Amino acid sequence: MIESIYLLLDSLYCSQLRDFLSGYNCQTESFTGANVYNELGIGTLIILVLMLGAYYKVIDPSENKRLKWGMTMLVSAVFSALFSSFWAMRAETKGLIGQCLLKDDQGNSLISFMDYVGLGISNAIIIAVAFFAVSLVARYLSVNNRYIPF
Repeated sequence: MIESIYLLLDSLYCSQLRDFLSGYNCQTESFTGANVYNELGIGTLIILVLMLGAYYKVIDPSENKRLKWGMTMLVSAVFSALFSSFWAMRAETKGLIGQCLLKDDQGNSLISFMDYVGLGISNAIIIAVAFFAVSLVARYLSVNNRYIPF
């Protein structure tokens, strides 16, 4: 299920990065590896819960509630984008991405820095939508922020 959410925005990064995240194994030439979208999704959910908890239980915005809610959503999107981009770059440096996905026959790199940025942007969009959706429910748990985002 998590993978299907990420695949809605897979046009923001290259197909080789998408294949790695889907569990493509270069030795077997099939999708037999671990589905990394689940790890990214769980990390994103942890960021979401922490930021929502901070906003609805810790922050007490007496004025400019919508602005502070929007800023909290923006900060969570930035954290999520950085998390997914650095996580994917770290996977490359650790050698977790197979060589068939990293280099073509001429030795040219198939996954660029902008692909990692695209993955980060897609993760930021996903967490922003999730932040809004969960806020519709979480606001009823808060005394101070009951009318946010509306």
